[in-house]
Amino acid sequence: MSGVVTPDQVFAFWPQPLVHDLRTWLRQAILGGRISNAVFAIDAAPGAFKKEPMRDEDLKISFDVADAGFRFAEEFPAITQGVAHGEVQGNQFALKLTSGRIDEVALSEGVIDIPRFKPHGQMGHFKVRATGEAAAVLRTLDGPKLQLMSKH
Repeated sequence: MSGVVTPDQVFAFWPQPLVHDLRTWLRQAILGGRISNAVFAIDAAPGAFKKEPMRDEDLKISFDVADAGFRFAEEFPAITQGVAHGEVQGNQFALKLTSGRIDEVALSEGVIDIPRFKPHGQMGHFKVRATGEAAAVLRTLDGPKLQLMSKH
């Protein structure tokens, strides 16, 4: 797909029954931005999307996103000004964050990896380099939802 589209435009044409769990999660996780360089490929036999787990070859989606907002879990504060490349391959999702921000903290070298959506999902892996004043980074880690410092 050429040109730039918004997440709302992508989800408007993505059929709800097609990889429903993934679509629902991404719809909540991507808060905004400009999507470009999108590639969507299906190479699946009839009924393949009803089987669990889906094969990597069945579905491939890749995209770039700029000026994006993300929230990948309720506990995490939203990432803003995100620049990233995302990929869905079969039953898994990966996003490589080039840059972004959480409040006063600059983010880079981010990776979000969800190895399996179905059945019943699998623990995601989140990694990011945070740069900023120590007090700002600690405030982010101990924010009202994460509370990594005060709870542990």
